[in-house]
Amino acid sequence: MTSTPAVTSTKDPALTTAELEQRLAESDPGDRGLVLETALPAMVANNPEEIARFAELQADPQLRELLVRQVAQLWAKTDPDRAMAWAMSLPDSPERVATLIDVSMTVALTDPRRAVALREPEVGNVEPDGVLEGLVQQWAQADFDAALAWANARPRNTQRDKLLQRLVYVRAANGAPDEAARLVDAAFEDGSQKVEAVAIVAQQWVQRDPVAANAWLQGLDDATARSALEQLNPPQ
Repeated sequence: MTSTPAVTSTKDPALTTAELEQRLAESDPGDRGLVLETALPAMVANNPEEIARFAELQADPQLRELLVRQVAQLWAKTDPDRAMAWAMSLPDSPERVATLIDVSMTVALTDPRRAVALREPEVGNVEPDGVLEGLVQQWAQADFDAALAWANARPRNTQRDKLLQRLVYVRAANGAPDEAARLVDAAFEDGSQKVEAVAIVAQQWVQRDPVAANAWLQGLDDATARSALEQLNPPQ
């Protein structure tokens, strides 16, 4: 009968990288996650640069990705800027992409505005980015006016429209579809992005006040209202 190697508790002192390497070598592949879960918090708190280097040097691609991403998430909780700088220094790969997202998502749990600021340089201000959109939506839940001012200051392009659609959704879903409707009227030019924004508002508003929602839709140009309704009720 084989025994599973013991792992440290989160209250144990930080392991050295040599000790961690030994524990990983002695563990079954399926137990690596538990080893890292218990060992990494203290190690990252004690010396994040050392454990980051250790993660990068792993030859096993699965173990390397597991280590890199967990180190980045733990590091982001205490020093987001250095965690992001490290993630950005990783070789261009799906691992790097996922790690950058991990850092931003971790920071967003406590400071979505900061998370947006960390993500923005990676994606620029032109192409839509679903991660950035999600972070801005979280920011809007905490401070709508600040998120709206930031989004409104972006260049007028598809990325900005996608970000504003998230703000429209936050306003409508949080019980203010009339304010969301005014935002659509003010922020969007005619086109597919406006149609999507109208559909977002209509979906929420119809559930709360169908009379008011229909009155707003009737005040829009026919093509926009018709296209939005088709999105809400696609032909079978």
